[in-house]
Amino acid sequence: GGNAADKHITTYFRHSFEFEGAPGSGIPGLIRLRRDDGAVVYLNGQEILRNNLPEGPINSETTALSTIEGNNESQLNEYAVPLNLVEGTNVVAVEIHQANSTSSDISFDLEMFVEDPNGACASGFDWEFDFVGPPTGCTDEAACNYNPLAEVDSGDCVYAGDPDCTGP
Repeated sequence: GGNAADKHITTYFRHSFEFEGAPGSGIPGLIRLRRDDGAVVYLNGQEILRNNLPEGPINSETTALSTIEGNNESQLNEYAVPLNLVEGTNVVAVEIHQANSTSSDISFDLEMFVEDPNGACASGFDWEFDFVGPPTGCTDEAACNYNPLAEVDSGDCVYAGDPDCTGP
């Protein structure tokens, strides 16, 4: 949203892909996930991975359990997961949840692999994003939510003493 103090908590992504191997449940797979701050990954409508989010039902207003900062924002984390693939079209969907409504950034990347190195999905797939304009965020180094990658100040800097101050 345009209000620096009231951003969207959740962003949704969806990708369809074809699988031509033998369908089955519990196919050994690997997910590489970059998320800022929390994520839920679904395959064909079934949750297969949850990271940095509370247990139980979640919705678009559910916040991540903690803020992901620094180098952790760009780290690809690996998770072994059972995959229930169908022959033909499969759909992977991901929800990215922010830790609070003042978060001025989001990062997300996902790769999915099946165990067979010669299988139909062995090369995985990458998500691509086209952002318009320079990166925005808090450019004041004294702020709790300082973003060293920001080129344009977003006007949402938070300082020590503010209850939303979760950084140094």
